[in-house]
Amino acid sequence: LFLVHNNNTGPVLFGEVNGGFDRLATGGVVSNGTTNQAYTGNGSNPTLLSVSWDEDAVNGSSVDLNGLNSLNFTANHSNAGTSESLKLGTQGAAFSSALDVNADIAEFVVYGSNTGSVSATDRQKVQSYLAVKYGITLDASTTDYLNSAGSSVYNLTNYNNDVFGIGKDADTVLDQRISKSVNSGSVVTISTDTDFTSATTSHTDTLTDGQYLIIGNDGGDASTQTSVEFDTAQTNSRIDREWRVENTSSVGAVNLKFAGFDDDYVLLTDTDGDFSSGAVNAGVLNANGEITLTLTDGVYFTLAQQYSILQIMIP
Repeated sequence: LFLVHNNNTGPVLFGEVNGGFDRLATGGVVSNGTTNQAYTGNGSNPTLLSVSWDEDAVNGSSVDLNGLNSLNFTANHSNAGTSESLKLGTQGAAFSSALDVNADIAEFVVYGSNTGSVSATDRQKVQSYLAVKYGITLDASTTDYLNSAGSSVYNLTNYNNDVFGIGKDADTVLDQRISKSVNSGSVVTISTDTDFTSATTSHTDTLTDGQYLIIGNDGGDASTQTSVEFDTAQTNSRIDREWRVENTSSVGAVNLKFAGFDDDYVLLTDTDGDFSSGAVNAGVLNANGEITLTLTDGVYFTLAQQYSILQIMIP
């Protein structure tokens, strides 16, 4: 079971009901009818919740939050049978409405099998699909965002903050043409055209099947300036945040919008992440903080302030 939801105030995100029941409340507990086990939620940001639920309580059950294993538990299915039903957002009509979930569920994906659970690789594929679609950053322990073929489209070894991107993948029906990380403090929106507000299907369809452009940052503060690691011949200073790009199957020109920035800034690109030498001035942002350019695979970028030109009028 995979769900994308905001952090609810409980109590029940899903449950399985037939007299006795197992239940899970995000940011709360797993209950098997006799014991409760707490696990940590994800604050106020939307969360990708993945649950592997073992019907026979042989191999055990587990909960992942944004790809990070957060809880392992043993389900209690003393009343298991063909009449059991999965309930999403409630424990069902037989229980009090006070047990309805207080959350927005964006999407859920359910797999059922009598022969075993979804494989670890397939689980990672689904988590990656949902993460790209909703701008959710997977935990670094996940290692990679995978496409439907199981190939990496973004590695999380470093630059694993506020990961987001666009992509098209026919096998998962992913068609993401605009994206921004859901995390607070993220400043970049990417779009296939110069519209940075409309829903994804309203944008120009420039992507072909298999193309992904995924971006993450180093965790630096985008609101502060740094006086190190930039070419003083080009700029005054740069912000303390860098981004890294993975471009799969040659995505072409895209449009970026940097919230809170304007035409006082230029975008610098670099091939090794060290902007003190070899950095390229890719262009000036417009007054709305926007720029159009092609981001090649493996490139790094940051924002830098331009030199101010002071005009002195001599009478």
